[in-house]
Amino acid sequence: AATPLPNGDILVGDGSGYGVIELSHQDKIVWKLNHASTGGPHGHASTRVRNGSFEHTIPGSQTILAYWGRNDALAYNVPPGRRAIMVRDGHVHHKGHYSARITYHGDSNGLFFGQIVHVLAGHQYRFSGWIKTHNVSTCYPCIYGTQDPRGHTAEFELTYNSSSGTPPAAPALPQHTGTIGWTKDELEFTVPANVQSIGIQCELRGQGTVWF
Repeated sequence: AATPLPNGDILVGDGSGYGVIELSHQDKIVWKLNHASTGGPHGHASTRVRNGSFEHTIPGSQTILAYWGRNDALAYNVPPGRRAIMVRDGHVHHKGHYSARITYHGDSNGLFFGQIVHVLAGHQYRFSGWIKTHNVSTCYPCIYGTQDPRGHTAEFELTYNSSSGTPPAAPALPQHTGTIGWTKDELEFTVPANVQSIGIQCELRGQGTVWF
C-alpha cells in the first residue's frame, strides 16, 4: 500500500522486508522502519549463499522460498493485504527441480528476492547465476534517479554493505529486457577494505516475468 505525504513524498507500508518506507521525489528511501537487514526469515547472514538453487521453501509452504526475503514493498499496484507473485516455480527451471519467479504487471520501483552474505575484505569472490525473462518491459514510475531511464529490466544486483562510512558501488551485472532464454551471468570481484557483507538481489525493475 502507498500513501502520498504532504511534502510530496510517498509512504509505503509492507508487512515484511522493508516494513515502512518514505520514498522521496527522486525515488530514494528517506527513512525506513522495521527494515530486515539479515538474509531472510531464517536468521542472520551467512558466509555463503543459502538455497541458491531455490529448491527449499519455508515450513508449511510450497512456494515461499527459504532464506530469501521477498521485497515487494514498492509494487504500487498490489492491493492492500496482498503480495506480488514471487514464488518457487516447479514448471520452469534450468537446473534442479525449481526456479524463483517474479511476475508483475503494474507500477513499481523494483521487486526482488534478497539475501545478505558475509564476505572478507581483500578476498576475491565469483558470482554466477542463471536468468530467463518473458516480456520484460517498461513500467511507470519505475525511475531510479533523475538521470536513469525508466525501469525496463530484470537482473542480478549486488550491493556492498560497509562497517563504517558510505560503501562503494558494487560491480554491475547485465540487465535484460524483452524475452530471453536461460542466460548465465557471472563476474569475479575483490571485496573493498571497508565492506563486510554483500547483498544479492534477484530483481525485476520493469514489468513482466523473470526466473532465476
